[in-house]
Amino acid sequence: MNDMLQKINNWIKWHHLLCLVLPVHHLLVRLFSGHTGSLFYALAARLGYRTYGGDAQDAFAHSPGPKIPTYVYIDDAYADWYFARFGTHLDRRLVLPVLRALQGHPESGRLWEEHINKILSSNELQFRHTTLDHTIYSTVYKGKKVLMLRQVDDFSIACDDESIAIEIYDIIGRKLQLPGEDKPPFLYLGLQTDYNGLNIEQTSTHIAISCSTYISRFLTTHGWDTPGAHESDTEHDATPLPPDAVDKMYDEPPGPPEGSPEHQALQDSQKFPYRTVLGELLYAYVTARPDIGYHITTLSKFASSPSALHYHYLKCIAKYLRRTIHWKLYFKKPLVDDTLPTVAIPSYNVASDLPVFPQIDPDQLTAFVDAAYANDKRNRRSTTGYAFTLAGATIAYRSKTQSTTATSSTEAEFLAAVTTAKAAKYFRSILLDLGFPQHMPTPLYEDNMSAIKMINARIPTECS
Repeated sequence: MNDMLQKINNWIKWHHLLCLVLPVHHLLVRLFSGHTGSLFYALAARLGYRTYGGDAQDAFAHSPGPKIPTYVYIDDAYADWYFARFGTHLDRRLVLPVLRALQGHPESGRLWEEHINKILSSNELQFRHTTLDHTIYSTVYKGKKVLMLRQVDDFSIACDDESIAIEIYDIIGRKLQLPGEDKPPFLYLGLQTDYNGLNIEQTSTHIAISCSTYISRFLTTHGWDTPGAHESDTEHDATPLPPDAVDKMYDEPPGPPEGSPEHQALQDSQKFPYRTVLGELLYAYVTARPDIGYHITTLSKFASSPSALHYHYLKCIAKYLRRTIHWKLYFKKPLVDDTLPTVAIPSYNVASDLPVFPQIDPDQLTAFVDAAYANDKRNRRSTTGYAFTLAGATIAYRSKTQSTTATSSTEAEFLAAVTTAKAAKYFRSILLDLGFPQHMPTPLYEDNMSAIKMINARIPTECS
Protein backbone atom coordinates (compact mmCIF):
# COMPACT_ATOMS: atom_id res chain seq x y z
CA MET A 1 0.00 0.00 0.00
CA ASN A 2 2.79 2.44 0.90
CA ASP A 3 4.54 1.72 -2.41
CA MET A 4 1.33 2.47 -4.29
CA LEU A 5 0.84 5.74 -2.41
CA GLN A 6 4.43 6.74 -3.18
CA LYS A 7 3.87 6.04 -6.87
CA ILE A 8 0.71 8.17 -6.80
CA ASN A 9 2.62 10.98 -5.06
CA ASN A 10 5.38 10.87 -7.67
CA TRP A 11 2.79 10.79 -10.46
CA ILE A 12 1.04 13.85 -9.02
CA LYS A 13 4.30 15.81 -8.75
CA TRP A 14 5.27 14.87 -12.32
CA HIS A 15 1.94 15.91 -13.78
CA HIS A 16 1.93 19.16 -11.82
CA LEU A 17 5.35 19.80 -13.38
CA LEU A 18 3.83 19.15 -16.80
CA CYS A 19 1.12 21.71 -16.04
CA LEU A 20 3.70 24.30 -15.06
CA VAL A 21 5.55 24.05 -18.37
CA LEU A 22 2.49 24.34 -20.61
CA PRO A 23 2.88 26.84 -23.47
CA VAL A 24 1.75 30.38 -22.65
CA HIS A 25 -1.24 30.21 -25.01
CA HIS A 26 -2.55 27.29 -22.93
CA LEU A 27 -2.75 29.54 -19.87
CA LEU A 28 -4.38 32.54 -21.49
CA VAL A 29 -7.34 34.45 -20.07
CA ARG A 30 -8.54 37.26 -22.31
CA LEU A 31 -8.62 40.67 -20.64
CA PHE A 32 -9.97 43.74 -22.36
CA SER A 33 -7.94 46.92 -22.48
CA GLY A 34 -9.39 50.24 -21.38
CA HIS A 35 -9.45 51.21 -25.05
CA THR A 36 -11.71 48.27 -25.93
CA GLY A 37 -14.12 49.24 -23.18
CA SER A 38 -14.25 52.85 -24.36
CA LEU A 39 -14.80 51.72 -27.95
CA PHE A 40 -17.64 49.43 -26.86
CA TYR A 41 -19.51 52.21 -25.03
CA ALA A 42 -18.86 54.67 -27.86
CA LEU A 43 -20.46 52.28 -30.37
CA ALA A 44 -23.35 51.60 -27.99
CA ALA A 45 -24.01 55.34 -27.80
CA ARG A 46 -23.90 55.84 -31.59
CA LEU A 47 -26.37 52.98 -32.02
CA GLY A 48 -28.66 54.53 -29.43
CA TYR A 49 -28.37 51.36 -27.35
CA ARG A 50 -28.32 50.72 -23.64
CA THR A 51 -25.89 48.38 -21.94
CA TYR A 52 -26.87 45.62 -19.52
CA GLY A 53 -24.54 43.74 -17.19
CA GLY A 54 -24.20 40.06 -16.36
CA ASP A 55 -21.88 37.92 -14.24
CA ALA A 56 -21.10 34.20 -14.56
CA GLN A 57 -20.94 32.72 -11.07
CA ASP A 58 -17.97 30.45 -10.23
CA ALA A 59 -16.95 30.51 -13.87
CA PHE A 60 -13.90 28.26 -13.67
CA ALA A 61 -15.81 25.64 -11.67
CA HIS A 62 -18.29 25.42 -14.55
CA SER A 63 -15.57 24.76 -17.11
CA PRO A 64 -14.41 21.27 -18.15
CA GLY A 65 -11.63 19.72 -16.10
CA PRO A 66 -7.97 19.79 -17.12
CA LYS A 67 -7.00 17.47 -19.96
CA ILE A 68 -3.98 16.23 -18.02
CA PRO A 69 -5.37 14.06 -15.16
CA THR A 70 -4.84 16.02 -11.98
CA TYR A 71 -5.16 15.07 -8.31
CA VAL A 72 -4.86 17.06 -5.10
CA TYR A 73 -4.02 16.08 -1.54
CA ILE A 74 -6.65 16.19 1.19
CA ASP A 75 -5.67 18.96 3.58
CA ASP A 76 -6.94 19.69 7.08
CA ALA A 77 -9.44 22.31 5.95
CA TYR A 78 -11.10 19.96 3.45
CA ALA A 79 -11.11 17.02 5.87
CA ASP A 80 -12.74 19.19 8.57
CA TRP A 81 -15.33 20.50 6.11
CA TYR A 82 -16.13 17.00 4.86
CA PHE A 83 -16.60 15.68 8.39
CA ALA A 84 -18.83 18.62 9.35
CA ARG A 85 -20.88 18.13 6.19
CA PHE A 86 -21.14 14.34 6.00
CA GLY A 87 -20.01 13.04 9.40
CA THR A 88 -17.26 10.88 7.91
CA HIS A 89 -13.52 11.01 8.53
CA LEU A 90 -11.60 10.81 5.27
CA ASP A 91 -8.57 8.59 4.78
CA ARG A 92 -5.81 11.20 4.50
CA ARG A 93 -3.75 8.84 2.33
CA LEU A 94 -6.26 9.29 -0.51
CA VAL A 95 -6.19 11.96 -3.19
CA LEU A 96 -9.02 13.83 -4.92
CA PRO A 97 -9.44 13.83 -8.71
CA VAL A 98 -9.91 17.30 -10.22
CA LEU A 99 -13.05 17.04 -12.35
CA ARG A 100 -13.50 20.75 -13.06
CA ALA A 101 -11.18 23.69 -13.63
CA LEU A 102 -9.87 25.07 -10.35
CA GLN A 103 -9.05 28.67 -9.55
CA GLY A 104 -5.27 28.89 -9.70
CA HIS A 105 -4.69 25.81 -11.83
CA PRO A 106 -2.47 26.68 -14.84
CA GLU A 107 -4.97 25.40 -17.40
CA SER A 108 -8.13 26.90 -15.89
CA GLY A 109 -7.99 30.18 -17.79
CA ARG A 110 -7.71 28.46 -21.14
CA LEU A 111 -10.42 25.93 -20.26
CA TRP A 112 -12.84 28.73 -19.38
CA GLU A 113 -12.00 30.65 -22.55
CA GLU A 114 -12.65 27.61 -24.72
CA HIS A 115 -15.87 26.79 -22.88
CA ILE A 116 -17.41 30.27 -22.93
CA ASN A 117 -16.42 30.95 -26.53
CA LYS A 118 -18.01 27.65 -27.57
CA ILE A 119 -21.22 28.80 -25.87
CA LEU A 120 -21.12 32.28 -27.40
CA SER A 121 -20.47 30.95 -30.90
CA SER A 122 -23.22 28.31 -30.68
CA ASN A 123 -26.04 28.31 -33.22
CA GLU A 124 -28.37 29.97 -30.72
CA LEU A 125 -26.17 33.03 -30.20
CA GLN A 126 -23.62 33.13 -33.06
CA PHE A 127 -21.39 35.73 -31.40
CA ARG A 128 -18.09 36.38 -33.17
CA HIS A 129 -15.17 38.16 -31.55
CA THR A 130 -12.96 40.47 -33.55
CA THR A 131 -9.72 39.23 -35.08
CA LEU A 132 -7.42 41.47 -33.05
CA ASP A 133 -9.34 41.67 -29.77
CA HIS A 134 -11.08 38.58 -28.42
CA THR A 135 -13.01 40.41 -25.68
CA ILE A 136 -15.48 42.31 -27.86
CA TYR A 137 -18.15 40.45 -29.85
CA SER A 138 -21.04 41.10 -32.21
CA THR A 139 -24.02 39.12 -33.46
CA VAL A 140 -27.44 39.54 -35.00
CA TYR A 141 -30.04 38.16 -32.59
CA LYS A 142 -33.64 37.94 -33.76
CA GLY A 143 -32.83 40.35 -36.57
CA LYS A 144 -31.19 42.97 -34.32
CA LYS A 145 -27.52 43.84 -33.96
CA VAL A 146 -26.06 43.12 -30.54
CA LEU A 147 -22.61 43.96 -29.14
CA MET A 148 -20.96 42.25 -26.20
CA LEU A 149 -17.95 43.10 -24.04
CA ARG A 150 -16.48 40.38 -21.82
CA GLN A 151 -13.69 40.31 -19.27
CA VAL A 152 -13.31 36.71 -18.09
CA ASP A 153 -16.72 36.19 -16.40
CA ASP A 154 -18.04 39.77 -16.45
CA PHE A 155 -20.35 40.63 -19.35
CA SER A 156 -21.83 43.75 -20.88
CA ILE A 157 -24.41 43.57 -23.67
CA ALA A 158 -25.40 46.57 -25.80
CA CYS A 159 -28.80 46.28 -27.46
CA ASP A 160 -31.97 48.29 -28.05
CA ASP A 161 -34.28 46.06 -26.00
CA GLU A 162 -33.65 44.78 -22.48
CA SER A 163 -35.51 41.54 -23.22
CA ILE A 164 -32.77 40.62 -25.72
CA ALA A 165 -30.07 40.95 -23.06
CA ILE A 166 -32.14 38.89 -20.62
CA GLU A 167 -32.67 36.14 -23.20
CA ILE A 168 -28.99 35.99 -24.16
CA TYR A 169 -27.84 35.86 -20.55
CA ASP A 170 -30.43 33.16 -19.84
CA ILE A 171 -29.06 31.04 -22.70
CA ILE A 172 -25.49 31.48 -21.43
CA GLY A 173 -26.57 30.55 -17.90
CA ARG A 174 -28.43 27.42 -19.00
CA LYS A 175 -25.45 26.25 -21.03
CA LEU A 176 -23.18 26.75 -18.00
CA GLN A 177 -25.54 24.95 -15.62
CA LEU A 178 -24.23 21.61 -14.34
CA PRO A 179 -26.28 18.51 -13.50
CA GLY A 180 -27.53 18.81 -9.96
CA GLU A 181 -27.72 22.61 -9.95
CA ASP A 182 -31.21 23.95 -9.38
CA LYS A 183 -30.65 27.22 -11.25
CA PRO A 184 -28.27 28.64 -13.88
CA PRO A 185 -25.03 30.03 -12.40
CA PHE A 186 -25.53 33.45 -13.94
CA LEU A 187 -26.50 36.75 -12.37
CA TYR A 188 -28.34 39.39 -14.41
CA LEU A 189 -27.31 42.87 -13.26
CA GLY A 190 -29.72 45.03 -15.26
CA LEU A 191 -28.99 48.47 -16.71
CA GLN A 192 -25.32 49.10 -16.10
CA THR A 193 -24.02 51.72 -13.71
CA ASP A 194 -20.54 50.21 -13.41
CA TYR A 195 -18.26 47.66 -15.07
CA ASN A 196 -14.88 46.49 -13.75
CA GLY A 197 -13.71 49.81 -12.34
CA LEU A 198 -15.70 51.97 -14.77
CA ASN A 199 -18.64 54.11 -13.75
CA ILE A 200 -21.31 54.04 -16.47
CA GLU A 201 -23.80 56.90 -16.84
CA GLN A 202 -26.62 56.20 -19.30
CA THR A 203 -28.82 59.19 -20.11
CA SER A 204 -31.18 60.38 -22.81
CA THR A 205 -28.37 62.03 -24.80
CA HIS A 206 -25.16 60.18 -23.99
CA ILE A 207 -23.29 57.34 -22.35
CA ALA A 208 -20.53 58.61 -20.09
CA ILE A 209 -17.72 56.64 -18.49
CA SER A 210 -15.44 57.60 -15.63
CA CYS A 211 -13.57 56.02 -12.75
CA SER A 212 -14.86 58.29 -9.98
CA THR A 213 -15.69 55.45 -7.58
CA TYR A 214 -12.21 54.00 -7.98
CA ILE A 215 -10.59 57.42 -7.48
CA SER A 216 -12.72 58.07 -4.39
CA ARG A 217 -11.73 54.74 -2.87
CA PHE A 218 -8.07 55.38 -3.69
CA LEU A 219 -8.14 58.83 -2.08
CA THR A 220 -9.90 57.54 1.03
CA THR A 221 -7.37 54.73 1.41
CA HIS A 222 -4.50 57.22 1.56
CA GLY A 223 -6.37 59.87 3.57
CA TRP A 224 -6.40 62.37 0.70
CA ASP A 225 -10.16 62.55 0.21
CA THR A 226 -10.51 66.01 1.75
CA PRO A 227 -8.32 69.09 1.13
CA GLY A 228 -6.00 70.37 3.81
CA ALA A 229 -6.49 73.66 5.62
CA HIS A 230 -4.47 75.61 3.04
CA GLU A 231 -5.47 73.65 -0.07
CA SER A 232 -7.91 74.69 -2.75
CA ASP A 233 -10.33 72.13 -4.13
CA THR A 234 -11.65 74.12 -7.08
CA GLU A 235 -11.30 73.27 -10.74
CA HIS A 236 -9.98 76.60 -12.01
CA ASP A 237 -6.67 76.25 -13.84
CA ALA A 238 -6.73 72.56 -12.94
CA THR A 239 -3.74 70.78 -14.45
CA PRO A 240 -2.07 67.63 -13.13
CA LEU A 241 1.29 69.40 -12.60
CA PRO A 242 2.89 72.81 -13.31
CA PRO A 243 4.23 73.41 -16.86
CA ASP A 244 7.86 73.04 -15.77
CA ALA A 245 7.30 69.87 -13.73
CA VAL A 246 8.69 67.40 -16.28
CA ASP A 247 11.93 69.37 -16.65
CA LYS A 248 12.31 69.42 -12.88
CA MET A 249 11.76 65.66 -12.67
CA TYR A 250 14.76 65.04 -14.90
CA ASP A 251 16.90 67.77 -13.32
CA GLU A 252 16.31 66.36 -9.84
CA PRO A 253 19.10 64.01 -8.65
CA PRO A 254 17.82 60.45 -8.18
CA GLY A 255 16.74 59.44 -4.73
CA PRO A 256 18.04 56.47 -2.74
CA PRO A 257 17.60 53.12 -4.53
CA GLU A 258 14.74 50.85 -3.61
CA GLY A 259 15.50 48.41 -0.84
CA SER A 260 18.01 50.68 0.87
CA PRO A 261 17.50 52.02 4.41
CA GLU A 262 17.58 55.55 3.00
CA HIS A 263 14.72 54.73 0.62
CA GLN A 264 12.68 53.29 3.48
CA ALA A 265 13.34 56.42 5.54
CA LEU A 266 12.18 58.60 2.63
CA GLN A 267 9.06 56.50 2.18
CA ASP A 268 8.29 56.75 5.89
CA SER A 269 8.65 60.53 5.77
CA GLN A 270 6.33 60.79 2.76
CA LYS A 271 3.83 58.39 4.39
CA PHE A 272 3.03 56.36 1.28
CA PRO A 273 4.84 53.79 -0.91
CA TYR A 274 5.83 55.26 -4.27
CA ARG A 275 5.20 52.19 -6.43
CA THR A 276 1.82 51.49 -4.85
CA VAL A 277 0.45 54.97 -5.51
CA LEU A 278 2.07 55.02 -8.95
CA GLY A 279 0.29 51.79 -9.89
CA GLU A 280 -3.03 53.05 -8.56
CA LEU A 281 -2.74 56.26 -10.58
CA LEU A 282 -1.68 54.33 -13.69
CA TYR A 283 -4.88 52.30 -13.40
CA ALA A 284 -6.95 55.49 -13.35
CA TYR A 285 -5.01 56.71 -16.40
CA VAL A 286 -5.57 53.62 -18.54
CA THR A 287 -9.21 53.31 -17.44
CA ALA A 288 -10.69 56.72 -18.16
CA ARG A 289 -8.29 59.58 -17.35
CA PRO A 290 -6.12 60.39 -20.38
CA ASP A 291 -5.37 63.84 -18.96
CA ILE A 292 -2.80 62.51 -16.47
CA GLY A 293 -1.00 60.30 -18.99
CA TYR A 294 2.05 62.41 -19.79
CA HIS A 295 2.91 63.16 -16.18
CA ILE A 296 2.17 59.74 -14.70
CA THR A 297 4.15 57.87 -17.36
CA THR A 298 7.07 60.24 -16.79
CA LEU A 299 6.95 59.68 -13.03
CA SER A 300 7.01 55.93 -13.64
CA LYS A 301 10.57 56.29 -14.98
CA PHE A 302 11.81 57.18 -11.50
CA ALA A 303 10.16 54.30 -9.63
CA SER A 304 13.46 52.56 -8.80
CA SER A 305 14.97 55.63 -7.08
CA PRO A 306 12.39 58.38 -6.50
CA SER A 307 13.35 61.57 -4.74
CA ALA A 308 11.21 63.68 -2.43
CA LEU A 309 10.23 65.82 -5.45
CA HIS A 310 8.90 62.79 -7.33
CA TYR A 311 6.88 61.80 -4.27
CA HIS A 312 5.51 65.34 -4.13
CA TYR A 313 4.46 65.33 -7.78
CA LEU A 314 2.81 61.93 -7.40
CA LYS A 315 0.69 63.29 -4.56
CA CYS A 316 -0.10 66.41 -6.62
CA ILE A 317 -1.62 64.22 -9.35
CA ALA A 318 -3.74 62.47 -6.73
CA LYS A 319 -5.01 65.85 -5.50
CA TYR A 320 -5.70 66.89 -9.10
CA LEU A 321 -7.89 63.80 -9.52
CA ARG A 322 -9.72 64.77 -6.33
CA ARG A 323 -10.51 68.20 -7.80
CA THR A 324 -11.66 66.69 -11.09
CA ILE A 325 -13.13 63.43 -9.80
CA HIS A 326 -16.42 64.00 -11.65
CA TRP A 327 -14.79 64.39 -15.08
CA LYS A 328 -16.09 61.90 -17.62
CA LEU A 329 -15.80 60.84 -21.24
CA TYR A 330 -19.13 61.64 -22.92
CA PHE A 331 -20.15 59.49 -25.90
CA LYS A 332 -23.07 61.21 -27.61
CA LYS A 333 -26.17 59.53 -29.00
CA PRO A 334 -27.55 60.55 -32.42
CA LEU A 335 -31.13 60.74 -31.09
CA VAL A 336 -32.66 61.58 -27.73
CA ASP A 337 -33.95 58.64 -25.69
CA ASP A 338 -36.81 60.11 -23.66
CA THR A 339 -37.13 57.00 -21.50
CA LEU A 340 -33.82 57.74 -19.79
CA PRO A 341 -33.07 60.68 -17.47
CA THR A 342 -31.73 63.90 -18.97
CA VAL A 343 -28.33 64.95 -17.64
CA ALA A 344 -26.60 68.00 -19.09
CA ILE A 345 -23.05 67.66 -20.38
CA PRO A 346 -20.96 70.29 -18.56
CA SER A 347 -19.07 72.88 -20.57
CA TYR A 348 -15.42 73.64 -19.90
CA ASN A 349 -13.44 76.80 -20.49
CA VAL A 350 -10.79 76.35 -23.17
CA ALA A 351 -7.62 78.43 -23.05
CA SER A 352 -7.84 81.32 -25.51
CA ASP A 353 -4.36 80.69 -26.89
CA LEU A 354 -5.27 77.20 -28.15
CA PRO A 355 -6.23 76.74 -31.83
CA VAL A 356 -9.87 76.20 -32.73
CA PHE A 357 -10.82 72.55 -32.33
CA PRO A 358 -11.80 71.03 -35.70
CA GLN A 359 -15.35 69.92 -36.45
CA ILE A 360 -15.37 66.12 -36.28
CA ASP A 361 -17.83 63.58 -37.61
CA PRO A 362 -18.83 61.58 -34.48
CA ASP A 363 -19.10 58.39 -36.56
CA GLN A 364 -15.59 58.73 -38.00
CA LEU A 365 -12.50 57.48 -36.21
CA THR A 366 -10.23 60.52 -35.79
CA ALA A 367 -6.68 60.73 -34.47
CA PHE A 368 -4.65 63.52 -32.88
CA VAL A 369 -0.90 63.15 -32.45
CA ASP A 370 1.99 65.16 -31.09
CA ALA A 371 5.55 64.61 -29.95
CA ALA A 372 7.72 66.19 -27.27
CA TYR A 373 11.19 66.40 -28.77
CA ALA A 374 14.10 65.08 -26.67
CA ASN A 375 12.20 65.71 -23.44
CA ASP A 376 13.75 62.68 -21.72
CA LYS A 377 16.98 64.32 -20.61
CA ARG A 378 18.61 61.05 -19.60
CA ASN A 379 18.97 59.77 -23.17
CA ARG A 380 17.50 62.51 -25.39
CA ARG A 381 14.52 60.36 -26.32
CA SER A 382 11.28 62.00 -27.47
CA THR A 383 7.76 61.18 -26.32
CA THR A 384 4.81 60.19 -28.51
CA GLY A 385 1.32 61.22 -27.50
CA TYR A 386 -1.86 60.37 -29.39
CA ALA A 387 -5.60 60.18 -28.88
CA PHE A 388 -8.41 58.69 -30.97
CA THR A 389 -11.97 59.98 -30.82
CA LEU A 390 -15.30 58.43 -31.73
CA ALA A 391 -18.83 59.44 -30.75
CA GLY A 392 -17.54 62.78 -29.48
CA ALA A 393 -14.98 61.58 -26.94
CA THR A 394 -11.63 59.86 -26.59
CA ILE A 395 -11.64 56.08 -27.00
CA ALA A 396 -7.89 55.40 -27.07
CA TYR A 397 -4.79 57.29 -26.02
CA ARG A 398 -1.14 56.78 -25.29
CA SER A 399 1.89 58.59 -23.91
CA LYS A 400 5.12 56.69 -24.48
CA THR A 401 8.82 57.32 -24.90
CA GLN A 402 9.99 56.61 -28.44
CA SER A 403 12.21 53.56 -28.87
CA THR A 404 14.80 55.39 -31.00
CA THR A 405 16.50 58.75 -30.59
CA ALA A 406 15.09 61.29 -33.04
CA THR A 407 17.66 63.75 -34.39
CA SER A 408 15.14 66.55 -34.98
CA SER A 409 11.66 67.61 -33.95
CA THR A 410 10.45 66.69 -37.45
CA GLU A 411 11.74 63.14 -37.06
CA ALA A 412 10.13 62.87 -33.62
CA GLU A 413 6.79 64.03 -35.04
CA PHE A 414 7.17 61.64 -37.98
CA LEU A 415 7.80 58.68 -35.69
CA ALA A 416 4.80 59.67 -33.57
CA ALA A 417 2.62 59.84 -36.68
CA VAL A 418 3.78 56.37 -37.77
CA THR A 419 2.90 54.92 -34.36
CA THR A 420 -0.52 56.56 -34.54
CA ALA A 421 -1.13 55.26 -38.06
CA LYS A 422 -0.43 51.72 -36.85
CA ALA A 423 -2.96 52.18 -34.04
CA ALA A 424 -5.47 53.52 -36.58
CA LYS A 425 -5.13 50.32 -38.62
CA TYR A 426 -5.76 48.31 -35.46
CA PHE A 427 -8.96 50.17 -34.56
CA ARG A 428 -10.20 50.20 -38.15
CA SER A 429 -9.85 46.41 -38.20
CA ILE A 430 -11.89 46.07 -35.00
CA LEU A 431 -14.57 48.43 -36.29
CA LEU A 432 -14.76 46.48 -39.55
CA ASP A 433 -15.19 43.17 -37.72
CA LEU A 434 -17.96 44.69 -35.59
CA GLY A 435 -19.85 45.93 -38.64
CA PHE A 436 -18.78 49.58 -38.50
CA PRO A 437 -16.45 49.94 -41.51
CA GLN A 438 -14.68 53.25 -41.94
CA HIS A 439 -15.44 54.21 -45.54
CA MET A 440 -13.04 57.16 -45.57
CA PRO A 441 -9.38 57.48 -44.51
CA THR A 442 -8.88 58.17 -40.82
CA PRO A 443 -7.97 61.86 -40.33
CA LEU A 444 -4.74 62.28 -38.40
CA TYR A 445 -4.20 65.77 -36.97
CA GLU A 446 -0.51 66.70 -36.71
CA ASP A 447 0.95 70.16 -36.03
CA ASN A 448 4.42 69.83 -37.60
CA MET A 449 4.31 71.04 -41.21
CA SER A 450 7.63 69.44 -42.12
CA ALA A 451 6.41 66.05 -40.92
CA ILE A 452 3.10 66.51 -42.75
CA LYS A 453 4.88 67.33 -46.02
CA MET A 454 7.25 64.40 -45.58
CA ILE A 455 4.34 62.01 -45.00
CA ASN A 456 2.18 63.31 -47.84
CA ALA A 457 5.10 63.32 -50.31
CA ARG A 458 5.29 59.51 -50.01
CA ILE A 459 8.98 59.64 -50.84
CA PRO A 460 11.27 57.51 -48.66
CA THR A 461 13.73 59.44 -46.51
CA GLU A 462 16.28 58.52 -43.88
CA CYS A 463 13.56 59.06 -41.29
CA SER A 464 10.96 56.87 -42.98
